[in-house]
Amino acid sequence: MEITQRSRLGYKDFFPAVLAGIVAVLFNRFLGWSPYYLIQASDNPWNLRLLVWILLLSLLAGFVSMGYTRFYALVARAFRRNTGRVLLKVTSGTLVAAWAGWVINPALMGTSRDLFQAVFSSNPVGLAGIFGSAVPLGIVLIIMLVLKGVLNCLTVGSGMSAGFTGPAALMGILLGAGFAHLVGVPDLSTNYYALIAAGFAGMLAGSMDVPLAAAVMSIEIFGLSYSIPAGLAAIIAFQINRHQTVYDFAFEDIRRTREAEGVELS
Repeated sequence: MEITQRSRLGYKDFFPAVLAGIVAVLFNRFLGWSPYYLIQASDNPWNLRLLVWILLLSLLAGFVSMGYTRFYALVARAFRRNTGRVLLKVTSGTLVAAWAGWVINPALMGTSRDLFQAVFSSNPVGLAGIFGSAVPLGIVLIIMLVLKGVLNCLTVGSGMSAGFTGPAALMGILLGAGFAHLVGVPDLSTNYYALIAAGFAGMLAGSMDVPLAAAVMSIEIFGLSYSIPAGLAAIIAFQINRHQTVYDFAFEDIRRTREAEGVELS
């Protein structure tokens, strides 16, 4: 609802969204389906000295979100998404993205579940891809973050029907984990999870203009102990990129397509 009703979000919009979310969760639990983001984060308090790093990471998430959204806009405009030879554009864009992902790290493809699990098992083999052990793990995580965003933009920008939420969330996780490695935070520690929660919330809020949803999702996934990192990152990243979200560019593509179709029909 923060996306579709951004300028006039009210209680009558908010309540059905919350109700739908609750019903969906209960339905999935009834069927015995496990959640995609199953993270066993520590309940121990994170170190308040980490706050400076959290603020810096929040700023970084905002600027990474800006780069992600602008690159998508660039790709979509270059392909002229949804106009002309759509099938050729979709095929070429998807094949390039699939080939690059397969060569560099197959875990980047699709939902990237293996890459997600590797971050929380601290498994360098599943994260490094072609880089192996030659590149420090923190750098590898940042590279994978950039590649995931580029491949997602190529896929969607060329015309394929795909989404942004999963890739943006994974990019936030990779950003938080990579930042944690670069500043020397131990793997799978409370501070490690705090930085990942901040990266997760910041990327979602910054790229999609959903600070409330990003903060709430982070708290539900990581736990109430991580509410401060999640809330700060969501607010700061949102403020940095609030006028350039990925959906603004996506809606602009739809508008241009309809205008072009109207010209052709006339």
